[in-house]
Amino acid sequence: MNALSSFWTNFFVNTLTPFQCYSLGTFVHHLLSFYLLNVPFIFFQYLDEKFAEGTSDKHSLLFRIKKWKDQYRVAWFKPCSKQEYRKILSHVFFKIQLFVVMPMALTSMWSLPDNGITRDRPFPSLFEIAWQLVVFMLADDFLFYWIHRILHTPALFRWIHSVHHKVHYSVSIAQLYFHPIEMLVGIYIPVVVPPMILGKFYGVHLFTFWLWNSIMLFESSYAHAGYNFPGIPLDANHHYYHHSHVVDYYGSYWCMWDWLMGTTKHYKEFTKKLEARKGAAATSPQEETTTQQ
Repeated sequence: MNALSSFWTNFFVNTLTPFQCYSLGTFVHHLLSFYLLNVPFIFFQYLDEKFAEGTSDKHSLLFRIKKWKDQYRVAWFKPCSKQEYRKILSHVFFKIQLFVVMPMALTSMWSLPDNGITRDRPFPSLFEIAWQLVVFMLADDFLFYWIHRILHTPALFRWIHSVHHKVHYSVSIAQLYFHPIEMLVGIYIPVVVPPMILGKFYGVHLFTFWLWNSIMLFESSYAHAGYNFPGIPLDANHHYYHHSHVVDYYGSYWCMWDWLMGTTKHYKEFTKKLEARKGAAATSPQEETTTQQ
């Protein structure tokens, strides 16, 4: 951590102005985190588009990569069309990142230090980073669940949250496909307000705040992408189901509040039907063979 701490002090504290660090730095960090974390899923979208056209070599390396990633798709996965994908990306960049995220980031040179999120406090230890991230995750899980569930009430859903649900079979970049009001309320409050509250009472390093934002962008990308890769302790089935059926699983990380509040019932019924179909499909060929004998 010493090398990282020295680099941070030399560059982010001693070289950059407050505006460059807090405002431009936060916006650039957001853009880099969002697009770099989405590179694998954007590549998967490219593969789906390429082989959907039916003109590509099915013995190529790209096809083998597609076959590998397809085995980890959720069971009711539906690829996004080229036109729809570009529409989502355009909305995210122009209506959300430029219209909402950038103005919020530009005010960070005042809003972050005033709430105890600073660049020049002692560089945090791994222990401090870890316990603060756990606090942020617990707060986010609570706030995101209840705000999200309120946004599913008929009036708010019709006027605000329905924009997000226009993406019926989700893709990773749809994590920011929002009405601007939802970005301000449904995302800003769960993600930014808990670090500000902790910053007021204890202090939060800007590095920890940026790391937290990167973690949230990764979690949201993965939850929307529709893949369950080994070694990643997140279940994409839950949020993919929420998009395709517009019910259940309103929470974020651990779905703790969904379990407590009973908003998993429809999903459990759905998965039982899926398992029953798989079982029927697996026994059918055996039954046909027995009949022929």
